[in-house]
Amino acid sequence: FSNWEGNAIHMRGDIEQVSGVNNNLVEGNFITAPDISISQPFSVEGVLDRASKNHFFRNTADNLRGGCRVNGNDNVIEHNVLRNIRQSDAVTFFTGYGFFMSIGASSFVSRSNVFDHNLVHNTDEAGIVVIGNTTTNLPTGLLIRNNILFDNGAAPRLPSPVGASLFVDENRIREMAYQNNLFYAITPASPNVIAFPAAFVSAAQFNTRNGQNGHTVSDNLSGDPLFADLAGGNYSLQDFSPAIDAGLNLGYTLDLVRNERFQGVAPDIGPQESGLTLPT
Repeated sequence: FSNWEGNAIHMRGDIEQVSGVNNNLVEGNFITAPDISISQPFSVEGVLDRASKNHFFRNTADNLRGGCRVNGNDNVIEHNVLRNIRQSDAVTFFTGYGFFMSIGASSFVSRSNVFDHNLVHNTDEAGIVVIGNTTTNLPTGLLIRNNILFDNGAAPRLPSPVGASLFVDENRIREMAYQNNLFYAITPASPNVIAFPAAFVSAAQFNTRNGQNGHTVSDNLSGDPLFADLAGGNYSLQDFSPAIDAGLNLGYTLDLVRNERFQGVAPDIGPQESGLTLPT
């Protein structure tokens, strides 16, 4: 997909009386729109069970003016790459995120969606933004695991610090899981990479919030992922990368380039398995 306005792929299930957009596979797409003022790679949203069980796998989005809004329920977003996402100059609200999880209408849901083994690199907003727009129908039970959020938050429009990889409105979400993600900020060089409305914390400090408001927060790391060739799109890892063998075993069998996912004592964090083990 090249140079369109709006979403390249938009799944919207907003009518309860029809079957909706369910059980679709979106795999292996390359999406770019460098010449369009507002453009987004893919989005899914809707009422309960009308934007459900869709699977986004091995997609790459590069050089856009907007990120992915992913809601609905029981969707799986795994082994995707989002990079070089800028704010749109056509609107004043924020668009430069990687993934945005927020309910767009009072009847919509954001429940039990899975975000695993993705890479979000070089975004104007935080790489992942989680916000509840209502006081009752809140994002619930989202799983965010084994992702790399790298050099995000360059020019935020949200009330979020520069350099934030993850922005979380913790008072309007429920029972989230943030596990075994790797965060890294180059500019500014700071250990603080996770932003809340009233705090900016490091990955280690974020882990201490485990259990608060029913959230699971564990084994998140910070550090340079040491990609083999980031500019060239080779996201395998070099020796001594903190992502090697540091992920949860979530049952995936293939990575971004269809290599075997599990090649060490545990899967690597991020979209591509290295086949390396940590030197001793």
